[in-house]
Amino acid sequence: MHKISLKDWGILLTIVPTTIISLVIASYLSYSRYSELEQFLYQRATSIIAPLAISSAAPLLAKERADLRSLIGFSHRSQSNIIKSIAVFTQDNQIFVTSAYHGDTHTMRIKAGQSIPNRIVFDDFGDYLVFRAPIINESNAQNTNSVLGVESDIIGYIAMQIDKSNIQYAQQKLLVHVFIIVLAGVIASAFFAFKLINSVARPVSSMVTAIDRIREGKIESRISGQLIGELNFLKNGVNAMAQSLGDYQDEMQRSIDQATIDLRESLEQFEIQNVELDIAKRKA
Repeated sequence: MHKISLKDWGILLTIVPTTIISLVIASYLSYSRYSELEQFLYQRATSIIAPLAISSAAPLLAKERADLRSLIGFSHRSQSNIIKSIAVFTQDNQIFVTSAYHGDTHTMRIKAGQSIPNRIVFDDFGDYLVFRAPIINESNAQNTNSVLGVESDIIGYIAMQIDKSNIQYAQQKLLVHVFIIVLAGVIASAFFAFKLINSVARPVSSMVTAIDRIREGKIESRISGQLIGELNFLKNGVNAMAQSLGDYQDEMQRSIDQATIDLRESLEQFEIQNVELDIAKRKA
């Protein structure tokens, strides 16, 4: 069975959690900011079309196309970064005036069979939004007490085509920035993780090699270099153990040499005594 090495454990416990946490946080923040940008566009469009719907009631009732065209044209020009076209439709769904002669009035018009909305609504067409708001004759609505009075006082509606390209560009830019930040964080985490792993795994490998050499009888093996933290104490301990083994081996060798010398001297004494006994025996 293959055992996970110290380097693999270092990668699993440093780079992988950091990457997962970074992706989770980046995804959450990106989604929040993504939603905020869309909500900002909706609120901005609503803040533009609501006053226009109120201001368009009098010119629409008076059939003053020039005044109404000037009103919506000014709004179009002042908010041209998001507005593509503004159009005012009558109660019978006919175009009354538009701010852009080449605007897509077909898309802005309510489909046949649908009633004019009694509040601000919008349709999403992917690259752009179409907001629609009813134009209400407020003077009649204030004098009407019936429940259906508001619907009967709707004299038309205003439609506004909103370009989403700027918001989409900001959202794409946000995603790119988040990706770059996450990638930079992962790279920085990997750099420091590998640096830490090398600071730990390489000394440990050198210690294992030194211990194997000591076990083979190469007592002179030592671990060199300045290590970090507890590894330096471990290095000193291994070197001290090797030094103790070397001193013990030297002491044993000296004891063996001394014992050999004593034994040799004893043998020489025995030989001398044997010779003396042999001479004494011959004399006897």
